Amino acid sequence: MENTLCIVSAQYYDENGKPKGEQRFSLYVDFDAMMYTHEDLLKDALQSIITENFYYSGHVEYRSHELIFHQPIKCDNSLNMRIESLYNGRKEGQYL
Repeated sequence: MENTLCIVSAQYYDENGKPKGEQRFSLYVDFDAMMYTHEDLLKDALQSIITENFYYSGHVEYRSHELIFHQPIKCDNSLNMRIESLYNGRKEGQYL
């Protein structure tokens, strides 16, 4: 059953072969298949999938993957408000 989210991290290279940054891909996978497939076979399969789904000029190279078993917890607090609050309550010389 494909119900586990897999985030694949890849290095993006432009059409001249220069590294330009990270590109992430997501797909749902079978946990057992991920856990019991030989590591090199799994990497080759993920490389094949991300290459097939990359629509920009240049190419991508598999770097790593992460399995996500549940949705992230959404934080309701505003980062800007938290920064302002911490900055305003800082000790003398802190955050300089």
